[in-house]
Amino acid sequence: MKSISLNENLTLVIEPVENKIRLVVVKADNELACRIERVSKLKAFLAGNDQMLFKGRLQLVKLDGEVEIIVNKISIGRIALNSFSQLLSNI
Repeated sequence: MKSISLNENLTLVIEPVENKIRLVVVKADNELACRIERVSKLKAFLAGNDQMLFKGRLQLVKLDGEVEIIVNKISIGRIALNSFSQLLSNI
């Protein structure tokens, strides 16, 4: 399990689940949103031209070399593309 702080209250946790990963936005010990996805799809998103990944409660948007994390249509933090890519490759 890997994690990265999004701000003073929220953390993005990445957990392996079989041949996929689970992205979870956590506040204290409460899960606010999660999404299970294949690592290959996330890597393709990071390397490709698509600006947005996922619909629904948890969304990822590429902006100016960063991945913006959106929960319930509210931006809660940003992670550098390189940092996010490294997190995925270390799982």
